[in-house]
Amino acid sequence: MEKEESKAPEVYKKKKLLGEGASGKAYLVQCGSDKSKAVVKQINVEDMADKDREKTLKESQYMALFKHPNIVRFRENYMTKKGNLCIVMDYCDDGDLYKYLESLDTKLKEEDILNLFVQICLALKEIHDERIIHRDLKSMNIFLTKRGILKLGDFGIAKLFSTMTVEARTRIGSPCYLSPEIVSDQPYKQSSDIWSLGVLLYELCCLTPPFAGSNFNDLCENIKIGKYEDIPVFYSEELGQLIKAMLNVDPNMRPTINDILQHPLLVPPLLEHVKSDIFKKEFIYLSKFVKAKSEDTKEEASSKKSLTREQLRYKEYVNKIEELINPPEECKPSKS
Repeated sequence: MEKEESKAPEVYKKKKLLGEGASGKAYLVQCGSDKSKAVVKQINVEDMADKDREKTLKESQYMALFKHPNIVRFRENYMTKKGNLCIVMDYCDDGDLYKYLESLDTKLKEEDILNLFVQICLALKEIHDERIIHRDLKSMNIFLTKRGILKLGDFGIAKLFSTMTVEARTRIGSPCYLSPEIVSDQPYKQSSDIWSLGVLLYELCCLTPPFAGSNFNDLCENIKIGKYEDIPVFYSEELGQLIKAMLNVDPNMRPTINDILQHPLLVPPLLEHVKSDIFKKEFIYLSKFVKAKSEDTKEEASSKKSLTREQLRYKEYVNKIEELINPPEECKPSKS
């Protein structure tokens, strides 16, 4: 048997420093093989305590699990002679969600909010399906591409559980996004990510997180009691209710990520972002819901001669679902 030639290791040329923090530095690099751009997160693990080194190494393991359009793609990792762990991942060429929201002069339309939000939900579903808690969901950890795609990244503090019910106690994450159970030093599970997701949805509506305080203790108190201002009145009542459900101070009363993806508000953007095979595997229940809703609107409009606007909407959803479930066959090339 002929031995396969081993692939030459990739060579990365540093272009600029993207950021740095307590854990290390992130560089924009150019790949020698194809001149494409990537990001190298460089972390000095040699001087770390064994526990911290293990945690850092796990980050790259978590990222390698996922091949999802809304999660930053892991490429490889390697150790340098100086004892740095380098994690190489795809480069998102349009910044992060935090900077995008900060740049806006006016509030987003609800349709645009839901288009962004559903992509975050799809990423979180992929993570939760693997029994992982992200633990640091925030707008700075959500990256954008110039094609309008959102990608969730930074698994530096993610935690993997052996079962869906195992709880953790570590206080970790960004202060404005912390759940009541975390600031109260209580055990937490995936419902803590749902709280952070609710904070993100509120931030998409108001361009600022819902919870604030003059100091950390004030912030924590507001989080514990779930005190925040309502979203602007020009958004739908359903959107406000969805945020309220996720920001329930009782973690057992929050919806799961699968519950959220069944919400009627998310039907239109979900149909835009999910491919046929994924839809049939994960979201086939929507077919029954939308068809039932379409029939309901028919009955409501039975006395009218023309279809109502709502009927037309759901009829369009039914058609899109049919295309996802039974995509048309590709046109066969004509014989010459």
